[in-house]
Amino acid sequence: MTIIEAIKAIKDGQAITRKDEIGFGYYIPTDGPGGVEMYEEDGNLLSIRWNPRKDDLIADDWVIVKKITPRKKRYFHN
Repeated sequence: MTIIEAIKAIKDGQAITRKDEIGFGYYIPTDGPGGVEMYEEDGNLLSIRWNPRKDDLIADDWVIVKKITPRKKRYFHN
């Protein structure tokens, strides 16, 4: 699915990722200042801002992943 389809389909607590990135990191779209938060597999927050590449925006291999529980904030990229 496209990134837009994935974002529209997620439910509370779910995240999205690209097929090849399953198990490495997840993205949670928000209405916060960063737009999209990035999390590691274990729930640690990597960044409150994500700058997608062109390939990310036009890809059709986005998937919805399990519910994740965000954990402690490791570090931020402001």
